[in-house]
Amino acid sequence: MRAAIVAGLWAVGLLVGCGGPGTEEGLDIQSAEQALDPVEACLEACSVNLSRCLQNATTQAQIDRCELIGASCPRKCSTGE
Repeated sequence: MRAAIVAGLWAVGLLVGCGGPGTEEGLDIQSAEQALDPVEACLEACSVNLSRCLQNATTQAQIDRCELIGASCPRKCSTGE
């Protein structure tokens, strides 16, 4: 699960331009089209939100809430809710 979170954060960082100078030049058209997929973007946003939630959680109840939110994300992203 940690690898998925790291991958999601890395992908979001690239999308918002945190990859350093010239990062956009390295993307080909196929990568740009994949980055624009709404389901993938939703899942990446969920990963970021889950990571932030877990970083700020100080009690087991808060951690459990974060995990419930993270578990519901794939369903929300695939149904467009």
